[in-house]
Amino acid sequence: MSQNPFLPLVVLLIAMIVIGAIVRLFTASRRSGFIYNRMERLFSPAERSFLGVLEQILGTQYRVFGKVRLADIIGTPKGLSNSARAGAFNRICSRHVDFAVSDPRTFEIIGVIELDDSSHGKQSRRNSDRFLDEALTAAGVPFVRIVAQRGYAPAEIREKVSALFGKA
Repeated sequence: MSQNPFLPLVVLLIAMIVIGAIVRLFTASRRSGFIYNRMERLFSPAERSFLGVLEQILGTQYRVFGKVRLADIIGTPKGLSNSARAGAFNRICSRHVDFAVSDPRTFEIIGVIELDDSSHGKQSRRNSDRFLDEALTAAGVPFVRIVAQRGYAPAEIREKVSALFGKA
């Protein structure tokens, strides 16, 4: 049996292509200064499923926005020192809520809906949830927490949302 004389050249060529691609990947991200990837979807499957039911229930009476920055829903009161205001703002600026519900004409914030998946059982997440709950309460923003599920019964979600927003 004779060995193919081109096999070492083919292996070398493939190795050079792979190494070149790796080098280009790392140098391109360093040159541009941006090392970001596009996310595949805005919502997880559970969030998307819930949003579909929520939009069905609320119809055109309310408008739902997803993944809204907390600092766009609540703010810091006037009268604080600059350092106190900056500290309070820093605690909310990098957080978001799952869904914010508003009036479709005025965009007045009606309330917040948090969808709690299994990660909300972790201590760090419970602390974060507690902060969010207390911040929304202090600002007078109604909110409800709903446990994430594979599917949602519209009647059950309607009941929870109706209790929160008065009517849905």
